[in-house]
Amino acid sequence: MAESANGKAPEEVQGLEDQSTPEAATPVQEKSQESMETPAEEDSVRSSSHGKFWLVLLLIVAALPLGWFLLPENTRQKWTETLMNRTPSVEVSDTDITPAPMPPPQAATSTPTTPTETPSEPIQAPTAHMVAPQPAPTFNTHPIPPAASSEEVEALITAMGELQNSMQALQDKQVELRQELHARQQLELRTRLRWIANPQSQLAQMASFWQDITLLPMLSEGERNEAETMRKLAADDADKLDTWTARLKRLAATLPVPEHQDIIPKPKNPVLAWLIEKFHLRPAPTPEQQALAKLRAKLLNTAHALTVQIWPEHKVWRHLLADLREQFGDDADLALPERLDNIQKDIAAMRAKASIWLEKT
Repeated sequence: MAESANGKAPEEVQGLEDQSTPEAATPVQEKSQESMETPAEEDSVRSSSHGKFWLVLLLIVAALPLGWFLLPENTRQKWTETLMNRTPSVEVSDTDITPAPMPPPQAATSTPTTPTETPSEPIQAPTAHMVAPQPAPTFNTHPIPPAASSEEVEALITAMGELQNSMQALQDKQVELRQELHARQQLELRTRLRWIANPQSQLAQMASFWQDITLLPMLSEGERNEAETMRKLAADDADKLDTWTARLKRLAATLPVPEHQDIIPKPKNPVLAWLIEKFHLRPAPTPEQQALAKLRAKLLNTAHALTVQIWPEHKVWRHLLADLREQFGDDADLALPERLDNIQKDIAAMRAKASIWLEKT
């Protein structure tokens, strides 16, 4: 073989040229280099995608409460009922996914590959074994009503305002009626108190007036109990007075009534008979008969006086009791009180109480 000018073989010269001047990378070399750089770039892309995923998820979680409160009330209620009645959904657990083994990362080297080297295989993405899809569960959902228009909202607000005004008018009317009722009850109370304080009122009337007062709703519990005590006192005294009056009348009926016959016999002449009937000639009553007639009249007059509450003096009442004992005996049960001033004191107390109430009202 012939030598070159510098005395070296052509092969050596060619080798030196190859080392000094790098040749352009072949397509196989470029593919090999790309395969060597793929794992690092894929890791950076995956980390960047993971960051974006968590950022979007955080924004969604933060926006969920705001969106929930912006929904209409009826929509939130219907969705709440739907979630409460929802059946458990089918979820894919982590154990059902079997990740494929990742190939070890290849270290990037600066040693160029020869054209005879075979290109590296592309990295495959991890595969996951998914569970067979199941039919989606069905839910009993209610249709969402359409949103109300602005006209409907304004009409509802107007109706609510009118209803509020009507309620306020009813409350004002109720207050007015209560005031009128209170004024009417005040008038009834004062009217009955005046009748009780009137000296001409009797025990039966006083008992009726006190009973009417106890039925007034405006009275307190203490006032109602006091009025009930006065009513019971007046009723008891009225019963006692009626009993004594009836007893006096029965005693007067038990006294014998003398019979007087005319001294002149009745003539047959009608004119003379008419004159004799007009002018009776009878014998004078005996002192005993006069005493009985006087006692009978006294009993009847006293009974009538007690009926209208004209009280006899204590001395007159004592004389009447003495005459009755003389007529019926000292041991006779007359069923009459020794004094009448107890009832008079009760009547005075009831009239004083009515006057005090009049001053307070």
